[in-house]
Amino acid sequence: MWDKVKSAALWVWNWITVLVATIMGLMSTAVQYLDQITGLDWSQVVSKERAVAVVFWTGVLKAIVAAYQAQKAKT
Repeated sequence: MWDKVKSAALWVWNWITVLVATIMGLMSTAVQYLDQITGLDWSQVVSKERAVAVVFWTGVLKAIVAAYQAQKAKT
């Protein structure tokens, strides 16, 4: 069972940037449609700028972890 959990966690880690970008893109698009339908301003929940920032910092964090692991593997 733990092998399946580890395998799933590794898959999520490898695809985390794509998953976050997809989820944030869907959320920001859904907020736009919800705004049009209800007439309420939902842009404060997930704005495009906030979605881009979350995706950017996810990529930066993943790059830092990968650089750390590469340095750790050298020693």
